[in-house]
Amino acid sequence: MSGLNQKLREHWPKLAGVGMIERRREINGTASRERAFYIGSKGVTTAEFFAKASRRHWGFENSLHWVLDVTFREDDCRIRKDHAPHNFAALRKFALALLRQDSQYPKRNLRSRRKTADRLPDYRASLLGLAPLR
Repeated sequence: MSGLNQKLREHWPKLAGVGMIERRREINGTASRERAFYIGSKGVTTAEFFAKASRRHWGFENSLHWVLDVTFREDDCRIRKDHAPHNFAALRKFALALLRQDSQYPKRNLRSRRKTADRLPDYRASLLGLAPLR
């Protein structure tokens, strides 16, 4: 990336690409425009490739956020102080991974599995790979 200054290249040795996407939308007759800038560690060869990579990234982000919100009501959480928001986000993702691996109630949705784990200590222990609590 010869267009970047030396200091920036030293701090980002794996940087292979920088790009911008401009989004335009109109809602109820009001138009808006947004620019988003991206950095990448792999070279981008075409604008089409760059656009697909951006959409794929946001597809993953949006689906994960939606699952966390539906399963754990993440948007309603009021934890705001110090490192607690990051810590609880990590715990939610860990719990989500455990719930997705569940084989005891495979037909239940994730929110139902979470509520079941809350109510049944033996089920919660099985998710963690522990022996039942007896």
